[in-house]
Amino acid sequence: MFLKRKINRHSPIYIIVFSLIFFTKCTTKSSSENDDSIAVTSDSVSNSIDSKNVDPKSLTSLILLNGTGAERAKSIGQKIKDIVASEKLEMVDSASNYKGFTQYFHDSDEEFVDIQYYFGGDAVTGVNLDVYLNAEADVKNLLGELTLIFNEKYGKSKLINEKLTWQTPDKQQIALKDVSLKLAPGLQITFSKADQNLPIQ
Repeated sequence: MFLKRKINRHSPIYIIVFSLIFFTKCTTKSSSENDDSIAVTSDSVSNSIDSKNVDPKSLTSLILLNGTGAERAKSIGQKIKDIVASEKLEMVDSASNYKGFTQYFHDSDEEFVDIQYYFGGDAVTGVNLDVYLNAEADVKNLLGELTLIFNEKYGKSKLINEKLTWQTPDKQQIALKDVSLKLAPGLQITFSKADQNLPIQ
């Protein structure tokens, strides 16, 4: 039979044991707090990206710039034959008033932008871009990225006919609209003269 012995709180053994217990608890708490901090950071990054499939910066470049790196929006007023030559993409559609191209993303035939250059005579009158992505979250990310780009360049947008709209200094208009359907997430971007509506197909 073991007898319980009263421990002297001022003895060296008690001090050492108490110190070890205190240090262990502090270390465990500190480690737990660090883990929580990392978890919050990871969640924040995940929520801000929403999807691992889309890199907004490279995507906007593929959408807004042609094969030579020039802005597709700047093609208005230029000769249609010059714009067709600058695309570096195979023409997939041609009509009496527009020329069509398709730019695919991520080596996939499910995510792409259809590009239509409208023209009258031999000059471009407007550009329509129909973007198709796999997820609605990707469309919302792209919409946010493009909104920031156009806001910085042309000022805050106005909502006209359910479209975010900007007027440029050279009297052109940019319109941006989420046109997602349940099984077809998408975004429409149009560049045109301010007083002109494109006969979009």
